[in-house]
Amino acid sequence: MIYETFAQVYDTLMDQDLYTQWRDYVTKRVQPNGQAMLELAGGSGSLAVLLVQAGFKVTDFDLSGDMLSLAEQRRMQPKSSCH
Repeated sequence: MIYETFAQVYDTLMDQDLYTQWRDYVTKRVQPNGQAMLELAGGSGSLAVLLVQAGFKVTDFDLSGDMLSLAEQRRMQPKSSCH
């Protein structure tokens, strides 16, 4: 699958400011209160981590096992608690 190679460079290609903007978009519309949230096509988990830090309980879903492996690594870093 194409994501095997793409997953390795995904975070370097993505504009990290977009994740912050997406988090801000969500938190302006839904007050974080520990509620569960499913992130579809969650990629490497960057947005999921920001949403967890904002106060949501996030489950990250992606069709690429390689991307989910990156998300799991990110989840294991301090200040993360994604599922």
